[in-house]
Amino acid sequence: YSIYAYPTAFIETGLFSIYLGTGPDTVGEAIDVTLDTLLRACERVSAAEVDRARAQVKASLFMSLESCSALSEQIGRHQLIFGRTLTTAEIVAAIDALDASAVATAGRRLLGAGKLALACVGPCAQVPDHERLARRLG
Repeated sequence: YSIYAYPTAFIETGLFSIYLGTGPDTVGEAIDVTLDTLLRACERVSAAEVDRARAQVKASLFMSLESCSALSEQIGRHQLIFGRTLTTAEIVAAIDALDASAVATAGRRLLGAGKLALACVGPCAQVPDHERLARRLG
């Protein structure tokens, strides 16, 4: 299977997406485990998990500085959202300021922010009912 999550930020709205690729026989279980993981993160996140995520985000940030296109996109996003370009030190300080409580609070806010959208490509018979999934998140 393959799974990854990514945010898309805009000035007045945003989108949090999760891509999950798996076989038709395991799709229901994979979606349930993904939702369980999201809900758990809204209740309790260990300091070790936050430390690991913080290190990963910072590594990703520093690697993106080596790409002209990624750096240009970052500057453009900063200008649109903040009206200025944030320094790398400011970004790192914001990342370092996060703790488990802030992560859980942000997760609860994120999951309660809008309606669930679900798209399936391929055999979808084992995909759980959209309403059942939405109720789990609500």
